Amino acid sequence: DDFRKKGYTIFLLENNFDIENKPDKIGVLKETDKYSILKQIGTDGINYDITNDSLIKIVKKFDNKYSLELIGASGDWCEFKIVNEPKDWTAFAKEVYEICPDVVDQGTGTVEALAEEMKGSKMLYFWWD
Repeated sequence: DDFRKKGYTIFLLENNFDIENKPDKIGVLKETDKYSILKQIGTDGINYDITNDSLIKIVKKFDNKYSLELIGASGDWCEFKIVNEPKDWTAFAKEVYEICPDVVDQGTGTVEALAEEMKGSKMLYFWWD
């Protein structure tokens, strides 16, 4: 909060999941606008024809509904804390799956499992492999 008050955002830039003891990388930008950060980083899902600009439109749509806080972003992924929870987590997970099938197909295995994971963690993530 102190950094945000000074105009900075600190976020996860690279998560190495402790593989080969590689450290995670943290990004620090003198910027508080999540859309500007996604733009600067160039986050996209290009292998699903989701450009940086179209991703920002998608994030804005979800942000308007659920009030998202940026947690992390890099070239092909982004993660947000969900402040205002959806009333129907399964419907929300179906929307996420339509945009980013990899979070289910290479991740949770089912839309229902994705809904439960997001409900438990209060996190939204997109990751395109």
